[in-house]
Amino acid sequence: MHLSLRNVRLCIDGQLHPQAQVDIDTGTGKIVESGDHPNHNTIDLDNAIIAPEGPYLQPLKKGAHNASFFQSPTVPAEDIYGDEGLAATKVVTLAPENEGSLDLIKNLSQKGIMVSLGHSNATYNQGLAAVEAGANVATMLFKSNSKKCILITDSIELAGLPDGTYPGHSQIPFNQTKIGSKVVIEGTETLIGGCASLSECVQNLVRWSGCSIAEAVRCVTENVAKLMALEDRGILEPGRRADFVVLDDEANVLQTWIGGVKVWDIQHGGNS
Repeated sequence: MHLSLRNVRLCIDGQLHPQAQVDIDTGTGKIVESGDHPNHNTIDLDNAIIAPEGPYLQPLKKGAHNASFFQSPTVPAEDIYGDEGLAATKVVTLAPENEGSLDLIKNLSQKGIMVSLGHSNATYNQGLAAVEAGANVATMLFKSNSKKCILITDSIELAGLPDGTYPGHSQIPFNQTKIGSKVVIEGTETLIGGCASLSECVQNLVRWSGCSIAEAVRCVTENVAKLMALEDRGILEPGRRADFVVLDDEANVLQTWIGGVKVWDIQHGGNS
């Protein structure tokens, strides 16, 4: 089966192509030449959200990021993301203690872009000042409740590959060791990212916290829509987009529906 992703925002040779189309052969997982393919589904990503983590981060808390790419908050966001990229950006993660961060937070907030605090070595007062300037989200906190918690997955490029060590790239200039759903810098415990699927995140939250499946699902649906001020999705009610998954009692995904169209079904080997 082929899956067409339309209105994808691609960055090619430093240029943003906001109306690109990407066709994927779901059998091989590889990108194929765009066109009309038999037995294919289409997903329109015109409303896709960009949420960059950086480059306004704290080098002391860089994790696996390539710190040579970091920028001072005094560099305008338009210069970093471009006008079209910034228009599609919904959340920016930054470190509030860097000089110029408060002005940047105010500027982004005025543009309707949420600011999340992360990869930071900020003091309490620096964090408080950032909140007062307009920051309203925190990345990678460990205590919350299901009414406000949001689950995400890095799902980095090693997702789906066997455990082992793989080469890095310009953004992560280290060999990467995949162990289950965790990826670390080779020979260290420094976390690069995760390979868990979003459904695995839901299952993990149920298993580790004892919450119900419904409470965990809220963390990947309703809570996200509320944070992003998306009033056309996130809850199954009249007038909203019919985006949903069908789960079994163990929170395994059985079907995926987007815009009222079934795009994936486990009973058909993943084909709808």
